[in-house]
Amino acid sequence: MSNNEKYDAFISYRHCLPDSEIALRLQKKLESFRLPKDIAEKTGKSKLKSVFLDETELSVADDLSVEINAALLNSDYLIAICSPEYLKSKWCMREIQTFLDFNDRKNILLVLADGEPENAFPEILLYEDVYSSDAYGKVTKSKVYKEPLAADCRGETSKERKEKTDIAVIRLISAIMGIRYDDLQQRHRKEVQARKRNRTLLAFSILGLVFAICLFFIFMIVGKNKEIEQQNKEIALQNEIITMKYADSLAATSDNLLHEGNRRAAVYAARLALPDEKTDNFSELACKALVNAMGLYSFPDGFSAGDDITLPCAVNTFSLSPEGSYISVLGFDGSRYIMDMNTSELKYSYVPKEFSFFGFDGELGFVFQKETGDYMYYDLSSGNITDLLTDNAIFRSNAYGQGFAVINNGVVDFRTGTESVFKFYIYNEIPNLSGLFDTNVIFTADNNRAIIVVTDFDYQTSYVYDVNIYNGTAAPVSLPYKEQVMSLFADENSILWSFSNDSTRIYRKDLNTNTTVSADIYDYPGYIVSSGNYVVIYNYENLYLLDSNLEMLTTKTLDQSITESVTSDGCIILTEGTSGFYVIKNGICEFHKVEFNSNNEYSWSRSYKNGVFYAAKLGENNISTFTNQQSDYIAAYDGTPETIYVPYFDDPQITALKNYIKEHISGLDESQISQIIPCENADVFLVQLGDGTIYIYDKNSGAAIKTIYSSDGYVRCFYFDIEREYYYIGTNSIEVYDKDFRNLYQIPDCFLAGTDPETGYPVAGKASQESQYYLIRPVTYSELIKAADSYLDDYVPDEKIKERYGL
Repeated sequence: MSNNEKYDAFISYRHCLPDSEIALRLQKKLESFRLPKDIAEKTGKSKLKSVFLDETELSVADDLSVEINAALLNSDYLIAICSPEYLKSKWCMREIQTFLDFNDRKNILLVLADGEPENAFPEILLYEDVYSSDAYGKVTKSKVYKEPLAADCRGETSKERKEKTDIAVIRLISAIMGIRYDDLQQRHRKEVQARKRNRTLLAFSILGLVFAICLFFIFMIVGKNKEIEQQNKEIALQNEIITMKYADSLAATSDNLLHEGNRRAAVYAARLALPDEKTDNFSELACKALVNAMGLYSFPDGFSAGDDITLPCAVNTFSLSPEGSYISVLGFDGSRYIMDMNTSELKYSYVPKEFSFFGFDGELGFVFQKETGDYMYYDLSSGNITDLLTDNAIFRSNAYGQGFAVINNGVVDFRTGTESVFKFYIYNEIPNLSGLFDTNVIFTADNNRAIIVVTDFDYQTSYVYDVNIYNGTAAPVSLPYKEQVMSLFADENSILWSFSNDSTRIYRKDLNTNTTVSADIYDYPGYIVSSGNYVVIYNYENLYLLDSNLEMLTTKTLDQSITESVTSDGCIILTEGTSGFYVIKNGICEFHKVEFNSNNEYSWSRSYKNGVFYAAKLGENNISTFTNQQSDYIAAYDGTPETIYVPYFDDPQITALKNYIKEHISGLDESQISQIIPCENADVFLVQLGDGTIYIYDKNSGAAIKTIYSSDGYVRCFYFDIEREYYYIGTNSIEVYDKDFRNLYQIPDCFLAGTDPETGYPVAGKASQESQYYLIRPVTYSELIKAADSYLDDYVPDEKIKERYGL
């Protein structure tokens, strides 16, 4: 669209039914409506020139597109298709506000598509500011209700809405053209009646002459049948266009649902837009959306959206039991809910005391405190609740398994369920302890071992004890200095810490050999975590990976804050803000990207368990899951890919194509051509302009085959898989087309590295992973539909999702 193109009207509407149905019909009828001859002579116009209607769903960006802003600026009137859903759209409200920035309110015309005026019309259009002054000259402002011009297009069926829409056209035309509605309606009715009368007279004339012109009449009938056949073809074409536009809107809905972490509903929306069998005309956008939602080409190192977990409340924070069988959710309503993750059964809910402790006892039960009363223990198998007879103790949970510690009145009580296993008496072990001290308990992945740290703040000294819980022993651990320890962490075999007066030096003591090593990392350690033979130290800016001798292996710069966990298989998981997480195992630190729909890390609660990443946006009633889905269509490739030949610009092939373009293809300015690339294995070639637009031509006839207006960067290669008849265009992504150049799907964030010599399958590479390739097996349309139907089974989105997304 040219930014200078003028429009008589701009149609603002929500991409949902019945709003979009009415908007599409209005545009067609407004642009095709012709004024009666006498009115056309007075006004100097016989019809409206152009009516703007945006047929694409806006993305989640913050601003209206340049195209829409330009159209609003160049439109004389704005027609708002009003409904309760219309009011919920921030984009529609921005369109009204942007139009009002340059136009008077009287230039906005309303069409009621659904609901009632009070819940469908924007408030900004129902009231206007009126200024008045009293006898003393004081000016006051008040809002006065002003009924807008509105046309009612509501109806129970599509037929009723179409009839009312056709009537509304006259009312809207009269307002836009500045003609009295009654005059236009009467004259239009007269012209319609005149046309009917003329047809009637013609019919009688034909009947009167039927015997004289019998043969001619037969030809007339044949001609009429052809006209009807042509009209039917046009109607079928219009229906096909509407169906395609609706399918494209479902594709946009699928992308939005996936971006919000609702994978199953995203698959449902995209599948809804596609026929069971591949036809000559299906929505390419819907096909791409379905492949994306199914995660068929998610790289093995990345995590993609899984199934949502529906919650009984709007989430504030959540935590999982050590093995992930149960979840505790603190809701915005102030209550805490404990659910079974396998059955979605709500096990228990209560209103907690402010700042009280909650913790799981493995998968056996949990400790909690209500608004009043003591701490209690809930048995998850029996549902029994036991009073723990304390209301102000300090509790520590075992993140690796069952058991917890109760710290109260100088005693550390290790418990499993309601039974005490071992008690550590602080004053007996440290008789000279001063008045102000702190006690902490650190459990290890060895459920029998824990570390107790007692810090005397008056003497700035820490005492450390190695506890064998089930044997009932606690051995003091000797430290190099009698000083206060910081950032202490314990694993199955060792403890790690720093001292307060030398915070950049890290110490590691092996509890089995009683040996100590240290190293200066020249940075504030912040947090320390270890597993097996590897140590991770991180703060708000940096991450350090060291071996068991504290030799530096890797350093990384962090963009966002970190949360940590250690898995049962010895992995260290470090979650970084909203971007993803690090998996550290066997001395290798790998980053796994996760796509969030928010850049605000503080608006998310996150956790990682058993290969599943859980994330909940504050205030939402669901938890999104992200899994490392293994696909049959992409796999690590250990071979050497065969290079796809791409000739340089001065290659004889390119010179020949440039001459061919000059002789046979008009409309291409050579100065705008960025590159020309012939397709390997096919007699076609592409031309990419400086603005990124790609044109694909038949090398033999010069016929234009495809125009691609949006590409993901500079084209690197162009390849045709002869056996499967798929085209591949490699940019910063890989675009896949069928033999008719219909865009089936995109494999993002990779480049086309070559092909497998044996199968002819394309091989992809990632810039972030040197020498790591992936074999791409193309999915067929029938395979895609079958996989989606199998995944969905009998799934249907709940009413909330249906209503929100117009499914």
